Amino acid sequence: MEQFKDCSDITGMDSYKLLVRILIEQCNVTKSGNEAQIEVKIPKDISSDSLYSSDENCQKAGKLGVKVISHLMGRKKEEDVNPSDFQFSERGETLMCPAGNSPEKTHVKKSRYCACFNKKHCSKCDIRSGCPIKEGKKFYYLRYTDKELRIAIRRTYEDTEEFIDRYRLRAGVEATISEYNRKTGVKQLRVRGPGNVQFAAVLKATTINIFRATAIRKAIIGADIKIFAKNYIFSVIKEPIFSICDYFIQFLLNFMKIHNYDCFSQINHFRLFTILSKLFIKLIISKLIYEYWQRQN
Repeated sequence: MEQFKDCSDITGMDSYKLLVRILIEQCNVTKSGNEAQIEVKIPKDISSDSLYSSDENCQKAGKLGVKVISHLMGRKKEEDVNPSDFQFSERGETLMCPAGNSPEKTHVKKSRYCACFNKKHCSKCDIRSGCPIKEGKKFYYLRYTDKELRIAIRRTYEDTEEFIDRYRLRAGVEATISEYNRKTGVKQLRVRGPGNVQFAAVLKATTINIFRATAIRKAIIGADIKIFAKNYIFSVIKEPIFSICDYFIQFLLNFMKIHNYDCFSQINHFRLFTILSKLFIKLIISKLIYEYWQRQN
């Protein structure tokens, strides 16, 4: 890199820029004399697919100081009580069950744990049928190992906002790659050779970008059309309705004059009442039309 840093033709290449980025972000470069030693930085955490989320992999990564951010394989049953629903201490001891009862005592033997719950509480519990606690002679017992405890803690962590925020980038990339494969069939190309494969893959990736740009443009245009249609239809409908209101008020006044109620037309209070009624009817009709279109859209 030092040898070519003054050559603009090489420093402008994408491969050179990528190499510089890798060395800066993922490596520790130390110089000893005329030679440079490169050591790969150990990441603090790694986002991976659920296929690599086994407890064994997480334990091996933990020994290297790396935390695996991944969903566990399988799903917990919603209708049953899972070990992740219990509360545990930092030492792995059970503090409380999902029903809010604390154990009478706990035992720890090597990598196995046992929590003893009062029979009076467990025998009358509403969630007893789906609970992993087993009945014994003196107590109801919850038995689990270190591995089961770690899995329960991880399942609890998966429901937190912190995990969702840290894993969302991985989930977004997975969705993009899946769409890339489904829509373009990039895994089954009809060409051979590095150059031809690269060219075909770039064109297919460009196709995905065009699809996404079109979807965004369509959504923007659709929203504009919906707003325009709502305002246009409201303006078209309200005028005939207001004309009908005016016609009805005028008909009422003429009817009163014909039937010798002409004296009322001379009273300012009656005219004021007529004007207010007319405005009130218009406001009610306008509100009804607006609420109708709000519900439709």
